[in-house]
Amino acid sequence: MTIETITDEYNEARAKADRLDQTAVMLEASKAKAKLYGLVVDKAELTNKDNKDTPKDSNDIAIALLADVGIVEPDEDAKAKALEAYDAMIATLERHRCRDARKIKQLTIQLMLVLCTI
Repeated sequence: MTIETITDEYNEARAKADRLDQTAVMLEASKAKAKLYGLVVDKAELTNKDNKDTPKDSNDIAIALLADVGIVEPDEDAKAKALEAYDAMIATLERHRCRDARKIKQLTIQLMLVLCTI
């Protein structure tokens, strides 16, 4: 089972619902496909009740990125490189608009490899 096969199934379900004039089913198929591609995020996924681990600024983001690869006391140069790598990943994701979950995994791995070289 791949994202492509699941997408095909959703597209087929949506087309069948369209032929049967079942608008609600069409919308559910579209919603499911959007969620599959990461375009829909549940509010529960965004909630962080204690906020203690939520980065407040770019310095916090850099520290969190580097901590993920075992660097606990980064210098300013390491933080700057981590933010550059993060910005590059975000820019690439925005260009691709989450077309493929495998691409996101690949980009995450690339980010981690860049962070490991700092």
